[in-house]
Amino acid sequence: MPGSDDPSRDQASDVDAWRDRLAAHDAQATLWAAFAGEPETLRAAVTQALKARVDELVRNEPPAALVVAEALVRAAEGLTTLQPLALRGRAVAAHFNGKNDTAIADFERAADLYEAQGQPVECARVLRSLVDVSQLAGRSQQALACAARAEALLEGHDEPRLLAQLWLNVGNVHTRLDDYIQAEAAYQRAQQAFAELGDQTGLAFADFNLAIVAMNANRTDDAEQAWARAREGMDQLDMGLLVADCDYNVAYLQSRRGHFESAIDGLERARVTYEANGKPSGTPLCDLDLAEINLRLGACRDARRQAAAAAAAFEQLDMGYELARAEVLSGLARARLGESTDALADLTRAEERFQQQGNASYAAFVGLQRAHVEMSAGNASAVLRRVRSFRSTLQDKGLAWLANLACLTLARALLLDGQAQAALDEVDALASRDPAAGPIDDLLGAILLRLRGDALAALGDRDGAIAALEGAVSAIDAAWGHVPRGDVRIAFFRGQHPAFVDMTCLLLEAGRADEALLVYEHGRSRSMLDTTPLAHDPAWRAARERLDWLLTRQLDAELGRLSGGNELRLSANTDGSLTRAVADARNDLAQQVLSRRGSPTHAPGRFDAHELAHACRPGERVLSFITGPRGVHAIWMEPVAGGPPRVSTQPLDVSAEELERLRDRFWFQVRRPRRSPAAQRQLHSLLAELGERVLAPVLERLPDGEQRPALVLVPSGALHDLPLHAFELEGQPLAARYELSQAVSVWHLARTRRRPDATLETSASSGRMWTAGATLGLLPAVEQELTHLETTFAGQVQRLGADELLEGLTSGSTQGSLLHIAAHGHFEASRPKFSAICLGGRFLLAHDVAALSLDLDLVVLSGCETGRSMSTGGDELIGLPRAFLGAGARAVVGTLWPVGDIDAAQFMQSFYNQLATGDSARQALTAARTQALSATDDPVAWAAYTMLGDPDVALSPTRRVTFPE
Repeated sequence: MPGSDDPSRDQASDVDAWRDRLAAHDAQATLWAAFAGEPETLRAAVTQALKARVDELVRNEPPAALVVAEALVRAAEGLTTLQPLALRGRAVAAHFNGKNDTAIADFERAADLYEAQGQPVECARVLRSLVDVSQLAGRSQQALACAARAEALLEGHDEPRLLAQLWLNVGNVHTRLDDYIQAEAAYQRAQQAFAELGDQTGLAFADFNLAIVAMNANRTDDAEQAWARAREGMDQLDMGLLVADCDYNVAYLQSRRGHFESAIDGLERARVTYEANGKPSGTPLCDLDLAEINLRLGACRDARRQAAAAAAAFEQLDMGYELARAEVLSGLARARLGESTDALADLTRAEERFQQQGNASYAAFVGLQRAHVEMSAGNASAVLRRVRSFRSTLQDKGLAWLANLACLTLARALLLDGQAQAALDEVDALASRDPAAGPIDDLLGAILLRLRGDALAALGDRDGAIAALEGAVSAIDAAWGHVPRGDVRIAFFRGQHPAFVDMTCLLLEAGRADEALLVYEHGRSRSMLDTTPLAHDPAWRAARERLDWLLTRQLDAELGRLSGGNELRLSANTDGSLTRAVADARNDLAQQVLSRRGSPTHAPGRFDAHELAHACRPGERVLSFITGPRGVHAIWMEPVAGGPPRVSTQPLDVSAEELERLRDRFWFQVRRPRRSPAAQRQLHSLLAELGERVLAPVLERLPDGEQRPALVLVPSGALHDLPLHAFELEGQPLAARYELSQAVSVWHLARTRRRPDATLETSASSGRMWTAGATLGLLPAVEQELTHLETTFAGQVQRLGADELLEGLTSGSTQGSLLHIAAHGHFEASRPKFSAICLGGRFLLAHDVAALSLDLDLVVLSGCETGRSMSTGGDELIGLPRAFLGAGARAVVGTLWPVGDIDAAQFMQSFYNQLATGDSARQALTAARTQALSATDDPVAWAAYTMLGDPDVALSPTRRVTFPE
């Protein structure tokens, strides 16, 4: 090589040249012989340069690092002090290429050489690497032995940072062994050492690992706090991907605890960071979790979109297992949207992928869900052979719970195929099977008894069917703590409300109306359990969240995860610790319920005949509807002095499917952009048909006596989304003949009427009336509306800004007789929990309201569509009115469709003028409707306002209190 005036530059050039030539794939023996003749100092420098090249390549081109690593080891021959360094380099290259056996062998030789050369600290460094590689290779005991040897070598040497790093590695080994006590101890030692050193990087990693331990040890609060500390440290150190990992894991915790808004925010943040930092799998993993959350929230279109995006990305990344999970979520979302063909295609592909990957349990489970979709589409006969095959496969593999579920799926298919006796034989055979063959827990037992009842009913044995369904109802009650709320994997098998509907209809056919009403309302009360005041108790919520977390982990252990790429390990539950933890959590929750049974506001127990009396007041009738596959029935109650109300029933000549079609026709007419006379005639005709088919058969049996009798309407099914007060009889709307209100359920009405009025203390934070409004340019009459209310109730009304309102609702300081909000409203049909009131730049979501604990008598939501809700399984409502009722309001007034700004202000003025006289909310609403009817008979103009809850709420003059400024 040409010389220069700088010898050091010449040597550097020589080193680079030798490094590049020796690292080449085609280095010849003659080249190595020439290298061996070079001075030792040059050979040592070349060896160091080759080690640096290996370190560079393992991060960018791992396969290329293997070739250079072999040259590194050969270059170190004859250089005693550098031989262990060369072995370390080759070990690292092997590890990055998945050759852990080679890596372990080289690390062991390097450690022995360092120890023989009297370099204990370097030996300990190698042993620390060996700990990490050994535990990743599944050699946990070897890893712990290496750690003990390294710690012994470091005694007497001032290497606190190396020791702390070693303890992190030891913690990782114990975590892999599910020994979380030892893992936490190791991580805490590392955490303390890093803190003393002021090593922020080490502290962040210690917190990260402590979060993993806490999450896997089911200490979710500790895990969340540790993730937050780790995230803060890693954010300060600009560790973008690890910050995203923290956000991702916290979001998983939040979603499993039901904190969906926080979970969505965390996943969106993680998604952005993964994209910015180039982690290809990060974005679709976030999409997968978002899809599951939206499916749990009922946002099926969003779930379908996110699952499809995740599936496309996983397919490109060749991540087959994750692709199958995304296809399951897409299939479930499509099934709920009624897209049966596409749903079946997704589920079929997912089932095939799980089978290819050897995951028999999940493949079979997806297959069962696919069978349920086909049955719902009317193809029961097509699934019979396949479900029998699933059952045999699951039995052969010893998956007893899933095998029993397959038996029940087969029975359902037989029943839908018209083979009632064969279905009955199937469930009876399962019920009489030796318990050793597999567990029939409360969930499976409830399904079994329900199918037995349906089979007996189909065979004409009504009494036997009622007895079986009574058993099913009891089993359903017992199963409440056996499955996590909302888990989409068991959605097809968990929704058992139809058992209550079937039993109700059979009791009605048998002339047992009182029992029928109690059974139906008990079924409704189960779906509303989590919106009772008990659900707002912090101890109850914490206990329920813990039980949901543990049940989800148990389901993960049995089936495998549906979503997530988080740090949660799948527990095999071999020692029964998870089973015991679930049992303890159930007992804790049960004790909390029992301890509150003395309070009617905290006792969500079975609805009984004694409590039924509280639903109906003197001079009033309560008319409830029941819709189901066995028809539509009306049940009404009339008060009886000194006893429970009289209950009567009437079958209606309309089916649930016909009601759904009439509902769809109604909304088509309401949404028509132009209100022509012909359109109004069509709407009146439709309302007359609804009145004739739904109301006339009942009202003609009600005795007349009062000038304008009071009537509480309790809809179900499609009737929830229709204005019953606008149904017409003999050319008049029902609202012209009765003082009307609506209730969520008879159960909820009775419980609400047993509660005391809202707080009446004469302080500035209670007993008063609160208003808030968005005085935007598009709503000029809002100011007029609020000013009228302030004038009508002078000295009692306090107006709040958007921030003040949200803060007051959250803190509980906004309590009293009235909350009136005048603003834009939006009903989100695809995600009803995200229906909202817009207060300028702030939104009040139904999801947020449902989590509050309010002490309010009357809530008035003067805005578009603020009174709409969506009916879900269990005849539960989701939307703003139900959210406020569940949070503690006694009654809620809102609108079913958009209302003009000026019309809304005029309606509200009339409504509050009547309230100011001492009238009840029902009387005031009746008067306001009557005044609107006198101006127009167009239902779109006068019938938008509706009320849910206790109709007796009043802003009585005796409640008026003057407050100091």
